[in-house]
Amino acid sequence: MAERAPELALVLGAFLGLAVLGSGLALTDDPVTTTFLALAVSLPLFVYAVYHSEDPTGVLPPGIVLKGGLGLAGLTLLALALDVGSAEAIPLRFFVALFLALVVAFAATAYHVAYGRRRYGFPPGKVAVLTTLVAAALLAFALVVASAFYDGAAGTTVVLVAALDALLVFLAGGIYATTRGLRPRPRAARLLVGLGALLGVAVAGFGLLFASPGPWVVAGVAVVLGPAVLVALSRR
Repeated sequence: MAERAPELALVLGAFLGLAVLGSGLALTDDPVTTTFLALAVSLPLFVYAVYHSEDPTGVLPPGIVLKGGLGLAGLTLLALALDVGSAEAIPLRFFVALFLALVVAFAATAYHVAYGRRRYGFPPGKVAVLTTLVAAALLAFALVVASAFYDGAAGTTVVLVAALDALLVFLAGGIYATTRGLRPRPRAARLLVGLGALLGVAVAGFGLLFASPGPWVVAGVAVVLGPAVLVALSRR
């Protein structure tokens, strides 16, 4: 029984995920929330199956996983485009859908990079820089949207979800870089954490002095957390 546990977890995860996804799409008009719930019940079981299987590629071919993950990520964004809801809800729904799409796409890509036969040669330094710029752009865009269209808690919520997106993008690029040999030395790691802390405090301080504090404090916390979490993960 123990030898079949990974395969059983995979089958159970697929069954539960498809059941939640199918029933949610059929009975509700909220595909983004439905996708989130489907991932919440299926992804942990998939991770368990991959972690405990000696050779997960026999059950989960990397090529199929990559195509399926990217396809599901695209469908998540397409569902948002077809059902945006009220104008006020568009930014929040966009960042939530983007988060779900990023989780699926990055999980599938990471599995393919780890277990696929083809080894990708993307320069780790360029990947880290690109993902850092994308993360910064997401945060900046969310702050602009929150300042222009929202007040109070609504704007903070938008920036909070965008901050999760930005952290996911930043950490994905940083982890890829470290696994490809671009691991910061102790002094460089301390400098990276220190710069993140200074920049995060500056962002939060600007919001406290000149703008609505909630969104800017959330953005500042994200800026502080990004380098700190990356350095902590790179030391393992």
